Amino acid sequence: MSSAPPRLDGLRIGVVGVGHLGAYHLAKYLTHPAVASITLHDSEPGKAERHVEGIEAPIPLTVAGTLDECLAVSDAVSVAVPTTLHLDVATSALDAGCHVLVEKPIAGDSGEAKQLVSAAAGAGAILQVGHVERFNPAFQGLDVSSLTPGFIEAHRLAPYNPRGTDVGVVFDLMVHDLDLILYLVGENPASVEAVGVPVITGTTDIANARITFPGGCVANITASRVSLAPMRKLRVFQPNGYLSFDLQKGTRELVRLRETGEHVEAEETAIMQIGEHAVTRSERGGGEDALALEIDAFIRAVLAGIQNETVVPPYGVSGVEAAEALDLAERITRQIGTD
Repeated sequence: MSSAPPRLDGLRIGVVGVGHLGAYHLAKYLTHPAVASITLHDSEPGKAERHVEGIEAPIPLTVAGTLDECLAVSDAVSVAVPTTLHLDVATSALDAGCHVLVEKPIAGDSGEAKQLVSAAAGAGAILQVGHVERFNPAFQGLDVSSLTPGFIEAHRLAPYNPRGTDVGVVFDLMVHDLDLILYLVGENPASVEAVGVPVITGTTDIANARITFPGGCVANITASRVSLAPMRKLRVFQPNGYLSFDLQKGTRELVRLRETGEHVEAEETAIMQIGEHAVTRSERGGGEDALALEIDAFIRAVLAGIQNETVVPPYGVSGVEAAEALDLAERITRQIGTD
């Protein structure tokens, strides 16, 4: 992880929702040198108290009985409650003067997302969203401006897990890849076609979407939460080569045609010859903690005063970007017609 921001007097952090994701957020905040104290709150009585039992915290770690009490002693908060509560909790935090990192998807629907973006702008506060795949080691050091995607293929497959099934697979899993694809292409979609079916739950459990962009790029995306083996892969095809991202391993592979006499990077390996062109391959990534990078980016943004605008790492995914991904997810679910 990159070096930490200046400690100053330290930030007072709140974590609202101490479930699966909230616990991970807490763990990253506990080891960040810019954090001075942490306050937890969960609406389930006793849950936060049980969670802190046995934790040897290097900084003050307390539990607030109410959301208002938590917000009153926090400069910035992570909101890790169910999606249906994102709007109410995050708005309360913004109204209390807190900067907000809310888990993905940003809200229950695009209307709520717009309300959150507007509330953050009105409060002059930072609103970032937990699209953690942007911080996957496979994406670190990637110069998106150098890409000219013509076709993108994404597969995000997972075994069934009851957690997250309050929403369909498009909002639960596919939204990660929607954010990545919008980031890579840099355009809003021209058209969307999608199919999907429920298998185990009452909502869509497997879905496929084909998205066409004004510049000609086409993305084909599959998401499933009823697969036997997990897979998180994304491939970007462009003139003279392609990029393959293995998000599960955190690696990126570049395969490209090299012109005769063209400079070859030290990490590139020749794998075949096609006429006058050599085909080379290089691989990068691995080893970094994506959530730790995301938490660090949020803290850096708070300390730097970055406002709610479209930004890229080292700062996180803005509310504006997350709202665009959610809007695309809604277009897909409307096409499917089951969520």
